[in-house]
Amino acid sequence: MLDRRRFLGHCLGSAAVAGSSRIADAGANVPDRLTLPFHLKETAGLRRFGYPVHAVLPNHTREQGTHYRLLHQGKVVPAQFRLLEPDQREVILAFNASPGPLETTDYTVEFGPSATPGAEPRGGLSSQHDAGLFQIRNDPYLTSSIPEDLSGLISSIRTKDLEYFTPHSRGLFLTDRESRKRTTLKLPRQGGDGSAVWRWQGPISVGLRFTGTVAMPGGKPLRTIVDLSFVNSKSWIETTWTIDDPDDRVGSMGFDLSLLIQGEPALVDCGAGSTVYSHLRSGEVLSFESRPAPKLGESGPRWLMEQGGASGLKPFAVATPTDRAAEGWVHVMDSTRCSAIAVADFARSGPDRFTIEAGGRVELERRFTLPATPDRPKILKFWIHVVPTPVQVGAVTSPQAMLAPLVVDWAG
Repeated sequence: MLDRRRFLGHCLGSAAVAGSSRIADAGANVPDRLTLPFHLKETAGLRRFGYPVHAVLPNHTREQGTHYRLLHQGKVVPAQFRLLEPDQREVILAFNASPGPLETTDYTVEFGPSATPGAEPRGGLSSQHDAGLFQIRNDPYLTSSIPEDLSGLISSIRTKDLEYFTPHSRGLFLTDRESRKRTTLKLPRQGGDGSAVWRWQGPISVGLRFTGTVAMPGGKPLRTIVDLSFVNSKSWIETTWTIDDPDDRVGSMGFDLSLLIQGEPALVDCGAGSTVYSHLRSGEVLSFESRPAPKLGESGPRWLMEQGGASGLKPFAVATPTDRAAEGWVHVMDSTRCSAIAVADFARSGPDRFTIEAGGRVELERRFTLPATPDRPKILKFWIHVVPTPVQVGAVTSPQAMLAPLVVDWAG
């Protein structure tokens, strides 16, 4: 079984660490002003606009009196440096960048007692915990509300003009491998075996972590961590849910969200091998399932969509033998609002399935078909991005860009 230090290490990537493990040798610099250079890489072939970047400074422990700033081509870049809670040993960097397709740019973190502190943007994010809710505001544009026990996962995401959620989300769930019994994740509000902490807070980025246990048949409760991150440049929430399951008792993980859809029909886009779009009228459902690449001797389509109502689901779209893997995202829209949901590593290790109802309910279930190993927890990472319609104007950032974060490669 993983010890706590190793288990938490698996989870840190939800907030941050898209870079390589190569480490810069800070000791070669002047002792009172050191540097950590890195390359920022765009790998998906997409132009980015104010795209959020997070990275933990490698091989670095903050000492009292240390100042930080970020430089690009000799100019100071607005950036945020924060100690990671609760241990306060590591420092996380957050900033926004706008590279072109497949572009690599060079940055340098300068730090030390004599370094000039870098400027942070005025305004931006603020965060508070009050009346049973964690609230993250990007005034006057957006407020996200997260229940302190994680029931439903998200209570509200609201802009100046639009609410995107109803109060009826079920939130995160898992199923027992043997009985298929579904358990909804709900942590203690105070005391007990559960807690929540701001991992970092600042105008550019906020990180929130929930830790606790979830009861499952056949053994001890399983340790679980849920990391959520919020950024000032995008109206999304990035969520990484990790479960330590050394005995392979968890058969699936997922989320069940209730999006606010007003009027008919609900419009749906699906990121399969290419974009497939449809619409849903009252009582209709669309299922979008994808599987890993077939092994030798196996058959069946890589992905399948079915749609229907009371009389049952019928095939709507199916992968051809030459189709590439499904990208793993959906848009769910009415005439004024769009919610984009993208899932990392879609159908890489087992079947993943979206179920979308005309009324706005969206479920994603990830089934684990491969045996677990004691040193590898089960992970579900996804983004929820709310924008006004039309999505081509309101989003600025595509689901494909969400699924391909910019890569921080520390020079060494």
